[in-house]
Amino acid sequence: MGIAILPNGGVGGAGCTMERACGSGGPGRSHRDAKTADSKDLWKSFGQRCKSIRENSKPPHATTAYGAPKFVLGFIVRATRPYKIQGKKGKYVSWYGIVRGISHSQPGEEKLTLLLEHKYFDGMTDCHIMMVSQSGSGDFQAKLEGKAERFPALALVRVYGTVVEEKDKVPEIAAEYVRVWPWFTFTLTDLGAGDHTNPRWLKYCKRCKGGRIYNPYPDEKYYRDVLGDPKDFGVNLEETK
Repeated sequence: MGIAILPNGGVGGAGCTMERACGSGGPGRSHRDAKTADSKDLWKSFGQRCKSIRENSKPPHATTAYGAPKFVLGFIVRATRPYKIQGKKGKYVSWYGIVRGISHSQPGEEKLTLLLEHKYFDGMTDCHIMMVSQSGSGDFQAKLEGKAERFPALALVRVYGTVVEEKDKVPEIAAEYVRVWPWFTFTLTDLGAGDHTNPRWLKYCKRCKGGRIYNPYPDEKYYRDVLGDPKDFGVNLEETK
């Protein structure tokens, strides 16, 4: 079965909301440009909400079932119900992951297996760049048809499909659609639920050993310090490492 592949996943949307805008000039360009009768009401509500948050030292309670932090008008609230990718056989899912390995079912065929390092995501991004948590729930695989060069090593992907199998706590998805974010179009954040990332990948994260993970304007050195060197991954990943 073929799949749809969308390169350069894009930015904006979920992150450009009132929850992220307090103290940054307003509820976002889409609201400022709106020529609708309720635009004034939106600004009034936005202003009142910001004032309420600033005047109260305790942030409003917020939780998410997706295992990542939720931003509430400038405050950061930890998730209380971490998400697990294990035990989802038969479920339709849409998971984010870093491309760690790519293998072919048969030489010369375009049937691929992607080995992915899961990353938590709760729907919030920066307005200018895609953002996921550094932490995750472990490894998973995606089975699909396509060319390996469409999936750069250490790129971020989102895989849509049904979990058809699980072996050694590694779920396998029959992929229907894959969205791809190459380097310079995504970043990672320090915040998230309890991390269950494979130690095999964590050893490549220099920033995890001390310092800040989040960088709103990542360069090549940033990705190498957080994820590793692309030449060691993708089709070049050695299973014995």
